[in-house]
Amino acid sequence: MTSNTSRFWSQSPITTNVTYSNNKKQGTGISYDLEGNLTQDTDLQYTYDAAGRSGSVFSAASNKTITPIYDGDGQVVHRTEVEGSTTIANLYQLRSTVMGGSVITELDSAGQKKKGFVYCNGKVIARQEPNVVVWEHENPFTGTRGISGRDGVGSAEVEPDALGVDMGLFDPFPVPEQWEPPADGLISLLPGSGSPSNRCTFDGIPILCFDAGNLLRMGVVDFEQPTVVWDGGWKFVHFNRDTGEYDRPVFARYDYTPVTADGKTSGRWHPVYIGVSIGSRMEGLFRLFAFGQSRTRGKGKKTSATTPPKPVDFSVLFSALKTCIPQLWEWFEMTGFTPTTAPGKDDNNDKYNGIITIHDKELGSTFQVINDPTPPADIKAKIIERPARGATDPYHPFWNYAYPQGDRRTRPGERRYPELFGAMSMDYIRVQIHETAVSLTGIRNIYHSGPWAPTMPNDLDPTHDDDGPALEDCVGRKYYEQMGLTPVRK
Repeated sequence: MTSNTSRFWSQSPITTNVTYSNNKKQGTGISYDLEGNLTQDTDLQYTYDAAGRSGSVFSAASNKTITPIYDGDGQVVHRTEVEGSTTIANLYQLRSTVMGGSVITELDSAGQKKKGFVYCNGKVIARQEPNVVVWEHENPFTGTRGISGRDGVGSAEVEPDALGVDMGLFDPFPVPEQWEPPADGLISLLPGSGSPSNRCTFDGIPILCFDAGNLLRMGVVDFEQPTVVWDGGWKFVHFNRDTGEYDRPVFARYDYTPVTADGKTSGRWHPVYIGVSIGSRMEGLFRLFAFGQSRTRGKGKKTSATTPPKPVDFSVLFSALKTCIPQLWEWFEMTGFTPTTAPGKDDNNDKYNGIITIHDKELGSTFQVINDPTPPADIKAKIIERPARGATDPYHPFWNYAYPQGDRRTRPGERRYPELFGAMSMDYIRVQIHETAVSLTGIRNIYHSGPWAPTMPNDLDPTHDDDGPALEDCVGRKYYEQMGLTPVRK
């Protein structure tokens, strides 16, 4: 094939042209040895033994080398994976002659069984792993592959295109929803409109504008000139605090989060929206309901709401999470992060769910930990009774819950890392990080052989009964280091 036109999810079609010489693909970064074996492409470097078999594969992007070792029949019986100078996998493969040389068991360097494979008609249908059996499923028509566990919970892992290339499970370039004003032209902002409309916020959390007006009249908050408003044509207009005037329309930005896995770098664009919005022509009517929080400090002095705290840098938060997770759970690496968001009133839509995607380096599988901010009534009641701000069932750890209203006491993470966890707008994300730690420990206990200590040591909240504080402390410490901040220790 010399030309291929393809489209990746929502992106525009791209045509790739390829040239060949002596049946070998040509191009920048592609080279062959004298035997005609491919020795380098744009991603990997290859070596071969005297028999012409694969000797090693090296990825410069991840600094990882995979080396197979063969038996007398030319079958791979031993495989090592070295990242830098660290051996991350050293596996021996036991094959069955009766089953045509299929691998039935993988052993580690100490001879301990790590995996077993169950076949039907020559295809793997299940994997036996420490303390668990993982079933494998494949759609014979589309090639989509996934797994399920003993509890019946399943997830897709591979979604291939017509050529067998894994296209991923989600569009990494989502287009933000286009908001349209109501047909009657009203913004549902007046007292009694029923539910928070995101036009009135308290530390980033939507509240009823009726309550906003009451707080303003009681003097517990100060009015904050909105940073962004809608003009009569429903466009973004920016308020310049230096000049005291509205600037020309500005566009909300996108943040790009890079992800490197298996030596390849990809990423996802995340739309970023800007704060409170009201109609500029109706400012006299609505300005009462746009305000910022003002807590009393010192001798009753109010902090000006026109100088809000520095917003959280989510690219740094992503980096901190990506660093801390494999430090605390050596098998896991984070490949995706969607923060949990505050839900609307009586709204159980899953669009508010936070998602952290994890790759298990030992098992070779990928899974997601979901943080649901709309727990069922019984779960919510238990969170309030404890009291707590979230909940995770260690026996069903892939789905956990956040309900910050369950316990309004200041948590240790908020006191030590106020620039990260102190704002009410970060309540749900702090709980997401905490409960993700509980989930990852539960998943470790189910799928990886122990024994394990009840909790990891930490000095943030040493008496806490789960590993949430360990991840909170690590993320907070890494975030503060990258931002040049000093934790508050009392």
